[in-house]
Amino acid sequence: VLPQDRMDMQSVHYEYAQALDMALQNRADYLSGMLSVEVARTRLMLAQNNLLPDLSVSGGYSQAQLASNAPGLSSNGSNWSVGLRLTVPLGDLSLQQVVVQTKVDLEKAELSLKKLRESIEIDIQNALRNVDISLRQVKLAERARELAEKKFAVETEKLKVGRSSNFQLVLFQNDLVNAQNSELNTTIGYLDALSALENKLGIVLDTWGVSLVRR
Repeated sequence: VLPQDRMDMQSVHYEYAQALDMALQNRADYLSGMLSVEVARTRLMLAQNNLLPDLSVSGGYSQAQLASNAPGLSSNGSNWSVGLRLTVPLGDLSLQQVVVQTKVDLEKAELSLKKLRESIEIDIQNALRNVDISLRQVKLAERARELAEKKFAVETEKLKVGRSSNFQLVLFQNDLVNAQNSELNTTIGYLDALSALENKLGIVLDTWGVSLVRR
C-alpha cells in the first residue's frame, strides 16, 4: 500500500518569552485565576470601606391643603426639611472579621495564581523542549530515508548489470521501508508534541480555525 500524498509537516518555532506571553493571555485557567484575584481585591476594598464613617444627606418636601375660616377659601402649606446623618462604626467586631477574612481570601487567590504561573512556565519549557527534540528526530529520519533511497537505487542498478543479487536488493528494500516508517513515526511524534504545546498555550481553537459563537 503506497499513500498518494505525503504528510504535510511544517516546522513551527516559538521563543520562550513569546510562548509564555501567549499562554498567559489565552489559557482559561490563568485568566480565571486573575479574575479570582480581582474579585477578592474588590471584596477587601468593600469590607474596608464599611469601617469608614458614613455621612449622608437627607431631604424632604411636603405640601398640605389648609382650610380657611372663610367659606370656600383655603391655603397651601409647604414644608421643607434637610438633614445630615453621621454613622461611625465603633466596636463592631463583625466588620473587622470580614476585613480579616477578605484579606486571607486575597492572599490565597494571589498565592494560587502565583503557583499556577510557575506551573505554566514549567509546562511551556517542557513542551518547547519536546517540540525541539521531536523536530530534530524528524530531520534525522528524513536524512536516513534519503540515504536508504540512494542505497536502494544504487543496488538496483548493480543488479541490472549482474553485480548484485535479489537477496541483497530485498535487504536494501527492507531498509528503505523501515526508514520510511521511522520518518512517518517521527513526523507523527512531532505533530503530537506540537499539539501538546498548542494546548499548553491555549491556542488550539485558533490553530484549527474554530470560533465560538456566543448566544
